[in-house]
Amino acid sequence: MPPAHDTTPRYETTIPLVSRGLTLFLVVTSLPVLGLIAFLTATENDPWWVVALAALLLFGPLFVVGQLRLHVELFENELRYRVRPWHRRDRVLAVDDVARVERLFQRPRSKVTLRRVNLGRDWIDWNGDEVRYVLSGDSGLRLERDGDRDLVFWFEAADELARALEDARD
Repeated sequence: MPPAHDTTPRYETTIPLVSRGLTLFLVVTSLPVLGLIAFLTATENDPWWVVALAALLLFGPLFVVGQLRLHVELFENELRYRVRPWHRRDRVLAVDDVARVERLFQRPRSKVTLRRVNLGRDWIDWNGDEVRYVLSGDSGLRLERDGDRDLVFWFEAADELARALEDARD
């Protein structure tokens, strides 16, 4: 929840974490599995709730994954970001805590790590030095912080966020 004195964001965006292409791929590849289960259920004369349970187990997680969104808001004194419904509350970064804003024009290289959530071509990963939200787009930005992990945002409107953040720091 933003502070009462600062309710209008300078910048705001919401980005889906899972692309439509990946969602479509998961649906299309799950349909033959469900068809096979339905065929075996009919052949074996098993109850049809087995098919309903299989459909729920196959497509239920797709609904949850489809709801994942990165929501970013920049207010006068703070940047708030959250992956909904993954993060229970907003992550808050005071604008004064940002030592440097670096614009990125080359997509970060993918690193193999156990601290990573793959989202098709996009990903979120974290280590001791930085947290990276690498989504769609041709540009990104790194927020360097003194004494804390850097943040990397890579999405379509990252240039707009960088400009708004630089204006807020001035």
